[in-house]
Amino acid sequence: MLEAVTAKRFQKEQEDTEDGEAPEDHSNEGPPMHWQEHAGQRSSKSLAIYSPVTAAKYLDDQSFQAVYQMALSQLWLGLDLIIDTSFSCRTYLDQLLQLSASTGASLVIVECKPQDKYE
Repeated sequence: MLEAVTAKRFQKEQEDTEDGEAPEDHSNEGPPMHWQEHAGQRSSKSLAIYSPVTAAKYLDDQSFQAVYQMALSQLWLGLDLIIDTSFSCRTYLDQLLQLSASTGASLVIVECKPQDKYE
């Protein structure tokens, strides 16, 4: 099985090289604890995120979407829910409030801010 996977990967790398694209190298370099950083740097080069502003917005959207999906599942089950997050995206908040009202489940959203960060 491993040989088949390795053969397919080798074939794909050969095709990429023939098309003029060099295969990505995700090998580990340096101390063992730094391999994540190296892999992240190499992988980020192939992402379609180009600016820090775009990256931050993308990550915010992804985190809100994750919280929203988990909350949605809980509310559909009729479970009462407390969420500790700030929903800066009003659309997610409105949808959760509407679903909470329709299912009869209680929904509490708490936004905790550290004192030293916002003083």
